[in-house]
Amino acid sequence: MTILLSLSYVTYKFKEATDINPDELIVFIIATLLIFVIYWISVKLTSGIAEITLSKEHLEFEWLNKPILKSQDNHKIDLYEIDSWSFSIEYHYNSLDINCHSSSISISRFPEWGHNKDDFQSFISSFSHKIERINKKKLERNKRNDRSDQKVDNEKLIRDQEKVFNSSKMPKILLGVYIIVMILGVFYVYNNWNTGKSNIGIVIAGLIGCVFYIRKYRKKK
Repeated sequence: MTILLSLSYVTYKFKEATDINPDELIVFIIATLLIFVIYWISVKLTSGIAEITLSKEHLEFEWLNKPILKSQDNHKIDLYEIDSWSFSIEYHYNSLDINCHSSSISISRFPEWGHNKDDFQSFISSFSHKIERINKKKLERNKRNDRSDQKVDNEKLIRDQEKVFNSSKMPKILLGVYIIVMILGVFYVYNNWNTGKSNIGIVIAGLIGCVFYIRKYRKKK
């Protein structure tokens, strides 16, 4: 949707630019092409394709097509050694972050990558259930340890950082911030719609992002 609106606005500005002198038209065309080229290059250099294997006790991440500007290597993680994890749904991507004692891994997925191309959602569901089962086992062992005469340190549960964040006051604060920004943005677009200001398209794209995050944080109140 953001891309469509941006293209519509570029088309509008192109039509507007055709009524001005040729030098300004050339500058406008070059600037527009540069924006799309830079975006395309950044996506190609930072995104790739990976295979994720989830077994009973391990998660294995292996690049099939590693991007140039990505330092993360192939990983094999023992699920019982995970300290914390979080899965967040953002405006332009979904992200799974896993932190262990000595390493960490971040897996991002673009929404533009069709759901029919992989089973990422079922992987997230399976991973979440495995973490829940591991925490239950740790709790049971901790209870047995509390009842025994030989005291040892209790095992730490694997923290769901997204759940911790959602239980805090931050979602309510962010919801308020995005609502205020949304109101200010709507007033700005309304008052400047016919002025031809070049930043109207950027503001509209920002408003779409605000709508996404308002819906997201309303669910977490």
